[in-house]
Amino acid sequence: MKKSHFKSLGEVIQVCTKSNYPFALYRLPGEQQIHCIANSSTRVELEPGMPFPSAPGFVFYPFQPESRFPACFINAGIHFSCLYKDVDLKDASADFNFDIPASESCITSEEMFCRQVHDAVEFIKEGMLKKVILSRVQNVNNMRKSPVAVFLELCGMFGPAFLSLVYIPGRTLWLTVSPELLIASNREEIKTVALAGTKKPNANWTEKELNEQKLVTGYIEKIVDKHCSKVKISETADVVAGSVVHLKTSFTARLDSGLWDLVMDLHPTPAVCGIPKDEALKFIRKTELHNRKYYSGFLGPYNIDGETNFFVNLRCAEIMHDKAALYIGGGITEESLPHAEWEETVMKTNTLLPVLESVSKPKVEHQ
Repeated sequence: MKKSHFKSLGEVIQVCTKSNYPFALYRLPGEQQIHCIANSSTRVELEPGMPFPSAPGFVFYPFQPESRFPACFINAGIHFSCLYKDVDLKDASADFNFDIPASESCITSEEMFCRQVHDAVEFIKEGMLKKVILSRVQNVNNMRKSPVAVFLELCGMFGPAFLSLVYIPGRTLWLTVSPELLIASNREEIKTVALAGTKKPNANWTEKELNEQKLVTGYIEKIVDKHCSKVKISETADVVAGSVVHLKTSFTARLDSGLWDLVMDLHPTPAVCGIPKDEALKFIRKTELHNRKYYSGFLGPYNIDGETNFFVNLRCAEIMHDKAALYIGGGITEESLPHAEWEETVMKTNTLLPVLESVSKPKVEHQ
């Protein structure tokens, strides 16, 4: 892997945007280092159904691969790292020239979303599903800050989250603040989590949220048992993700199959799709009015110094020049109430929306 000769984060981003190099800025949960992986090759598409390359890089995988939104791999031809405290914010927040197409997103109104939730609950009661995730899109029409500035601002606000800014020239620019690990792998073990349920910090867990977490945990356990040995499962605990709280159960194990096989079995998880997976996918395609694109896919550094860290693409936004489209979803079960599910998605917008809409840095109460 080629280490960068660049002197600053701003310099490497300036070169990438001027030369139309794909790149990924990211920061792993709990770390102080910011990384930039970039490559001079403009070809980033992964062949459909083919395993990940052996070379180190960054994977950017959609909810469901298609020609317009393919699985992407940015080879780590350039790998620049620096401490967050050493970033010159003025240098890294310049007016970079991103080559991104104009894109119209399909907005789901509150009335429409509540109707979709009602239909999902009725479908579940008929015994066709146990759980399904429904998502919606919300627009930010006046972004007044550089996407790089937003990324750096978020790095100072959300320590436990995975943060990234992925740029595929001519295709997309995607910002992510994810609370959910899909898979972490090194030479000795893998880690994954079951994450479900959403509440305000001072609220109590409802039966609906507890049942939702049990469904997700059971699904993850079956997949891990299929591919791994020496499986260990933690107690379920609360985890703070910005202004909301989720339930999390952690798994560690020894991987006995290929990493690609495990990841493809896990994705999409019940936290972004539903149970059973195939029926949930059919319902999502029939019901949602928008294309999820890279929302609820996964992304992250791959085989960097022998380690891989993939995260579910949640709390994310597609950047379109001075606009952005936020993608938000929620788990629907038999106990779901349409208006309550709408309010949950509103809570989830509080991770990104205040930063994208503000000129100055907003106050953050939940770290």
